[in-house]
Amino acid sequence: MKNFLSVAKILKTKQIDIAFLLHSNEPQATPLAVLSGAKYIFKLPNLKNDFNKFHSNPPTPYREPRYVVLNRLEQLKFVGINSFDTRMELFLQDSSFENVDRVLNRKKDEKIVGFQMGASTISRQWFKERWIELAKLLLNHDNFKIVLTGNQAERVLTEEFCKFFDVELKKKRILNFAGFFDIVEACQLIGKLDVLVTPDTGPLHVAAALKTPTVALFAASEPINSNPDFDVGIHKFIKQPHTCEPCI
Repeated sequence: MKNFLSVAKILKTKQIDIAFLLHSNEPQATPLAVLSGAKYIFKLPNLKNDFNKFHSNPPTPYREPRYVVLNRLEQLKFVGINSFDTRMELFLQDSSFENVDRVLNRKKDEKIVGFQMGASTISRQWFKERWIELAKLLLNHDNFKIVLTGNQAERVLTEEFCKFFDVELKKKRILNFAGFFDIVEACQLIGKLDVLVTPDTGPLHVAAALKTPTVALFAASEPINSNPDFDVGIHKFIKQPHTCEPCI
């Protein structure tokens, strides 16, 4: 909100014809689109949106249950495009992987497993004790290395996890890279993993875009909505009943 007016001013100079409001928050998204001068503003779902009178499409609910990307593609129908191709892609420069490769220091025949411990809400996160249990099982195999992914805010989770392992083991086989890289390198790191174990959160979709195999952990959310519906052979999931009611 502190940059609202300055962003609105910048958008006004872009002479925007159509604004598609995708994974967006109110009360910022629609007012920004209006102040940009966009001729058409589309948002799905917007049935219960307080600003839907400013949208060019009528109040409409989500079509569920189905993969969320299909709901995004639904907006293209407003401009005459019918697409059901949900595949996501990230285009990263091969030459820019050098820093990630250097710190990973992959050995011959080594398998690197990523742990994404953080998530957008507490209710989507796995229990710390379970991460520790899984790590111990993996580290029983000499050729396995664990990489902890995530942003700077999630480093509190990864550091707490690391306390349960001795210094020598952490130095060689548990690499805590949460908050270590910028956003591009963080994506490159995920692209270098043999598999990413993750709750339903952003890195899951980065991995899918980079064709990195995943094991996704679902409780409060549903796999049909969030787990990739392409390359299904490498994107496995575990769904358990949620134990919180209501969830945080």
